[in-house]
Amino acid sequence: MDRVKIQEIAQESGTSNALLIEKAKELGLDAKAANSTLTVEEAGILVDYVVNGIKPKSKIKRKKVGITVVKKATNIENIKYWLIPNNPEEFDAIEELKKGKVWWSNKLNNMKINDIVYIYITKPIQRISIKTKIVDIDNEKKIFCIELIDFLDNDKLSYENLVKKGITNIQGKREIKGSQLIYIQENEKEIKNINKCNLIDEKQKFSNKEIKYNFPYKNILLKGVTGTGKSRIIDKLIDKDLNLKNYKSTNVLKINIHSASSNSDLMQGIAINSNENGNIEYKEKKGLVLEFIEKATFNPNQPFVLVLEEIQENSLNELIGDLIYLIEEDKRAKGYKANNQNYLYSELIDEIITQNKDIASVKLPNLISKQEKTKQMIIPHNLFIFCTSNYRDDRKVIEDNLLRRFEVIEVYPKYKDEIGDDFKNEEVSKFLKELNESIIRVCSDNGEIHPDRFMIGHSIWLKVEDKKTFSRAFLKVITEFKDIKDMHFDDFKNITDKLDFPFGLDKVYSGYEEWIKALQKECYNFLSDK
Repeated sequence: MDRVKIQEIAQESGTSNALLIEKAKELGLDAKAANSTLTVEEAGILVDYVVNGIKPKSKIKRKKVGITVVKKATNIENIKYWLIPNNPEEFDAIEELKKGKVWWSNKLNNMKINDIVYIYITKPIQRISIKTKIVDIDNEKKIFCIELIDFLDNDKLSYENLVKKGITNIQGKREIKGSQLIYIQENEKEIKNINKCNLIDEKQKFSNKEIKYNFPYKNILLKGVTGTGKSRIIDKLIDKDLNLKNYKSTNVLKINIHSASSNSDLMQGIAINSNENGNIEYKEKKGLVLEFIEKATFNPNQPFVLVLEEIQENSLNELIGDLIYLIEEDKRAKGYKANNQNYLYSELIDEIITQNKDIASVKLPNLISKQEKTKQMIIPHNLFIFCTSNYRDDRKVIEDNLLRRFEVIEVYPKYKDEIGDDFKNEEVSKFLKELNESIIRVCSDNGEIHPDRFMIGHSIWLKVEDKKTFSRAFLKVITEFKDIKDMHFDDFKNITDKLDFPFGLDKVYSGYEEWIKALQKECYNFLSDK
């Protein structure tokens, strides 16, 4: 009777000797080493068990000697293994496979029924998380149908570890074989049954790590002219007062607000995708801020900081209007527990509200009409909201209903006596101070109600040490008054007329053009021959 060695089965099926021997023992087959042999029928049953997880219902009956069989079973030599990526923001493969079979659009190439398809979930999970089998193929539509074999939950299948095995650039379908396949198969053993827990929520899970902090102000707006160190103040608060110096990548979210920022970017919006049949589908998507709030809610023992930079560029009411009611201290959720890692965010919120009826919450609108359940949101006590704003002429920096909810702190230019050695030159510091005093005097004489919004920040002057670097800094001042503040040159001349310029810099008073040309010639050598 023809028999097949374990090592031959391993070579043809793309699996390892060790894995086949282990699984053979589970089936009660006599296989102790790579040169152990099995009947072809036993080999077929073994491969089916290893690949598809299908265990025979009854004990395997050993074939009697003398029965002729074909040496190689087709399913041993024909099965291929594939790796495909899945972006959970566009299509939630995990949730869809929980419901049943899934049709997948892709270039078919050599894919066929019974092939194994591993699915790599992209950010934020970045791991091979699903093992499936192809059960049907529609050659006309160029789609294939997969059904779930199991969910995989092993960090050895993470992107970092896959890269070490040469599995890189996982952007399209690829065949897996050889040592790479062996690595995946050997590390798919650590499987956890996933019921309620959606793998996409892994980044939100509760952490046992406690970060101690003692900072009482949850909502801060730092307001002032550019270059006064507002962002630097926030960085110091994050590092020292909130002890997050080593946790910035996970516990701090910084967003630069611009005129095109929208509520759908920050809170929730609608994503438009096409399904496997080419039809348009509409799905809700979480914005950056809403996702960050969920993460903070799941980790109540750690501080989380949302930093919104340059909020004068847009309306906070329009951007994060859903939060306004909840960010007050007495509206924030306190004293709850979030140590059940199997909660989805919506389930966690329902549980928290059930436990404490006094916790304030708001209902988020359903953007897709077919959704029946209304989502609720809370703001946890450990979420800090820090904002920065520059002065802006054409709109209010912060709306009235936000003003009472924020600690509004005016940040003014500083000089060497406050900054110390970081301000390199004493003479430059003295010039900047006299410049700002002159700005306040002239603007007040001209009837300006808030002359301090014309002051010059200190950041561009800190490293000025010679005539060239001074010229570059002062050139920015001229550009600001000429192009941004639209100040008439006569008024600018009144501001600078009595100032003593360091490094022997000449004063050119005929107009902005002549002064700018002189400074540019001092700063930029490459303009001399142009």
